[in-house]
Amino acid sequence: MAGPDPRDPVTAAAAGKIAADYTAGLRPDGLRGARLGLLRDFMKHYAGVDAVVESAVAILRAKGATVVDIKLPTFVLGVNSGLYLAIRDPEFKTQVEDYLATLPRKDLPKTHADIVALSEKITAPTQEGWVPNKNRFTSYEREKKAGTIHDLLYRSALEDGRKIVRENLQWFLTKEKLDAFIVPTASHPPRLTKDDGVTLPHNIYSGTAILANVTGWTDLIVPAGFTSDPALPVGLFFIGPAFSEARLLALG
Repeated sequence: MAGPDPRDPVTAAAAGKIAADYTAGLRPDGLRGARLGLLRDFMKHYAGVDAVVESAVAILRAKGATVVDIKLPTFVLGVNSGLYLAIRDPEFKTQVEDYLATLPRKDLPKTHADIVALSEKITAPTQEGWVPNKNRFTSYEREKKAGTIHDLLYRSALEDGRKIVRENLQWFLTKEKLDAFIVPTASHPPRLTKDDGVTLPHNIYSGTAILANVTGWTDLIVPAGFTSDPALPVGLFFIGPAFSEARLLALG
């Protein structure tokens, strides 16, 4: 899918910046001459993930890309670490109710509180296929305690926090003449099925894959390999400026 969406103010306002054909730039030598910034601040948490990323970096270089290490300022990492949830939780409470109001079925939840109440009743798999979801329920409980989209904390995160992260990434992009940043999709591999009830670490919301959410930039995730013992998949995350989909697809 490509092109502006009249219901989405971001893409509607940037209709002229969106490529009409993303396939035009897909070439076997798409990495030749590319400059990529490796965000190492989001590594060194899980050796198996780091090993896969280093192997991917070696392949990128062998294909003609230049990969340079980028170290973000500590204050940028600090702002980014809590930014996603500070924005997401107040928005979800409001936006999910806006969405539910559009559904014609009368038997579905209409409010965030309705969703929580329904989730509390699901203690075992149901005939419809619904199953208890510990991590999702933990999120519901966190959302209940979050402020509103009218609170200063939310507005500051949305307007000031995002600006700090985005402008600093843009500064490195310009200074190092980068086409994109690369980073592991997550600093830890996914859970095994047997660990499905284990609460996810907080840093899954504080690091890599949410950079695109926070900045409003473009991202692309490609398979990079597997950890060992156990073998779990690792993704490589490309992130570039807004509406750089065509370039990222070529790099991917």
